[in-house]
Amino acid sequence: MDSITLGCPDSIYLHFLETIISEEFGNHYRVIGSSANGLESLRTILDRIPKIAFLGTDLPYLTGVDIAKILFLKGIPTKCILVFPKEIEECFIELLIEGVHGIIYKGDDAVTVVRCIKELSTGNFFNSSFFSRK
Repeated sequence: MDSITLGCPDSIYLHFLETIISEEFGNHYRVIGSSANGLESLRTILDRIPKIAFLGTDLPYLTGVDIAKILFLKGIPTKCILVFPKEIEECFIELLIEGVHGIIYKGDDAVTVVRCIKELSTGNFFNSSFFSRK
């Protein structure tokens, strides 16, 4: 069974993600850790090397972008999904270079979160606002 870790300062959103993963992927993925700050998230990822990490861009101490950069530079194979508090206009090429594999927003529904996990499982990049590509 593959593992997922969650990093987000919003406890309600953490519970939302845990519920979706448990209900939709209970046989394939399990949540091995969740934290409300970037230092704890990074520690969990480095200790457990999950297949996927949901990382909030608003995490205190280290943001999701900071963590993705660190993992990319260290060659850690965890696929990072950045969770933005709201839609933004961003340079996605820079994010791809820094080891980000998916982008979702806190306002996205459960169907979008499920689709993101499925896309990452097949090796695709996922952005809930406008595209999914290999």
